[in-house]
Amino acid sequence: MLDEARHWAETQFGTADLGDARRTHRLVSTMAAIARAPDESLPRQLGSLADTKAGYRLFDCGAVTRKAVMDPHVAQCHAEAARHPIVLMVHDDTILDFSPHRTLKGAGRVGNDRGTGFLAHSCLAVLPSGATLGLAHQTIWARPPKGVTPQTRESAVWAETVEMIGRPPDGTAFVSVGDRGADIFGPLERVRDAGWDAVVRAVRDRRLVQGGGSLTALRAARAMGASSILTKTGEAVVCVAWRALELLPPRTGPRGRAPIRVRGVRVWNDRLEWLLLTTRPIESLDQALEIISWYTRRWIVEEFHKAWKTGCRAEERRLAQADRLVPLLGALAIVAVRLLTLRDAARRDSTAPADAPAAALKVLAAKLHRPAECFESNRAFLRGVAQLGGFLARTSDGDPGWQTLWKGWSVLMTLVEGYELAQTIASAK
Repeated sequence: MLDEARHWAETQFGTADLGDARRTHRLVSTMAAIARAPDESLPRQLGSLADTKAGYRLFDCGAVTRKAVMDPHVAQCHAEAARHPIVLMVHDDTILDFSPHRTLKGAGRVGNDRGTGFLAHSCLAVLPSGATLGLAHQTIWARPPKGVTPQTRESAVWAETVEMIGRPPDGTAFVSVGDRGADIFGPLERVRDAGWDAVVRAVRDRRLVQGGGSLTALRAARAMGASSILTKTGEAVVCVAWRALELLPPRTGPRGRAPIRVRGVRVWNDRLEWLLLTTRPIESLDQALEIISWYTRRWIVEEFHKAWKTGCRAEERRLAQADRLVPLLGALAIVAVRLLTLRDAARRDSTAPADAPAAALKVLAAKLHRPAECFESNRAFLRGVAQLGGFLARTSDGDPGWQTLWKGWSVLMTLVEGYELAQTIASAK
């Protein structure tokens, strides 16, 4: 079980270019230790004073940047995305609040401008089925003091993310998915120019080539079908309507910008309303429902941020300098992806044999008082792991989430380590 965390760390960080092979080796061992217990502090994760000092020295090195640490994972994510016909690039922003960290230097304004911390924009590559491939791109930055021109403009981060990921490879379509509270024309323009598609929930109105505003036109569309969809609070029966729209560019900005043709989809009942804009064609209810299902995948990035900040305790790290802390935050983001992929594996209805050591199967069976044969499939094994973390596994409980899975995983690793130590002691007698 300990080897599993080491193997994962090797695949995610083993090719990081940190200027010295010894630094890369130290990064791998540090991240393996963090992956075994994501919610612990660095001293508890690393286990000894010498290893803790070595871990702090690692992130104190100027060659250990967030980009250098994350590049291997991002490259693997892009390569995996190229193997699929459609990949949803799911965006969202979050705040990393370090206000209680009084000695932190280099952080920026957050919240009501009285707090300190960082802003982050994450883009997850997700399949239409909901399976997470990884982080396709992430930006972490500090908002400067008032009156200072920011190097990273929050309104442009979405479009810059599309630029950094680049055009999709032949045979693959990238679909940008998210909410836009600000201007939507610029991001849609960048998506179009990069050869992507988009599914965006609009909040602000947009002028049309022929009369009215985009949101007004969508609300005027008559229902063209009804369906049951998945929302954050469960299933809901909604009406669905769609229509073609042609958005005009803003009055301010560069001249000569062409209008953008999109399809608008309205989803509503007496409790919710989504106004979605997409560059994908819609000619039937099935196509409209596909767009709606893609939009619901946006919540995965919210789960990712929860795993990052709660499961990995990203906001509780106490490195004193921003340029030391931010690379660690990037590395922890990759651990958060691991928590999501563990959840995905537990939800797959697969009869594939469990990829776990015999000792782990034996210990899990003994702890849950069930025969080892009950955990021989991968799905059954991971559901058993989730039970160690508090998942009740009742018929009405659905599938386990990442929180019960990683808690159960930590419990199982401790039990297996104790079992193996006991075997070693017994054989030495």
